[in-house]
Amino acid sequence: MKARVRRETGNVKHWFGKMEDGEVRKGAPIAGIASLEIVERDGSFFLLRMNAEGDCLTDSWHQTKEEAMRQAEFEFDVRPEDWS
Repeated sequence: MKARVRRETGNVKHWFGKMEDGEVRKGAPIAGIASLEIVERDGSFFLLRMNAEGDCLTDSWHQTKEEAMRQAEFEFDVRPEDWS
């Protein structure tokens, strides 16, 4: 499933992380999320956040497709009818 980002709601901020001394440190904010994809793998679902070139910038794991869709709406105002 794919959808275009309507807008960033500001409910979630994504950051590039890096490892230092065995701990994850927050790096630069992730910008330029243009579209979303939901993919199923082994009975669970991943919400992929993609840039305009189609590269995956970050993802999140969800138990159900509906949960992934709710997260997309929470973060990017993507509604159920926006998915194809």
